[in-house]
Amino acid sequence: MTSSEQGQIVQYLLSGDTTIYTVNASKAPLAIFLEKGDAITAEVQLLDNGTATVEEIEIEGLSE
Repeated sequence: MTSSEQGQIVQYLLSGDTTIYTVNASKAPLAIFLEKGDAITAEVQLLDNGTATVEEIEIEGLSE
């Protein structure tokens, strides 16, 4: 997790995938609790440089 002017940024990788996924915690506050092994459902915008911006994320077992 890192901080920026827009707030905390959470980055993660998926097993068997080289894409770096980025979530802005100000848009998805529960993302800061993401842990290895969590089951997620996400809507992402793939970028052309091996990265993706997560537009929406749901972490199984957590709800707002």
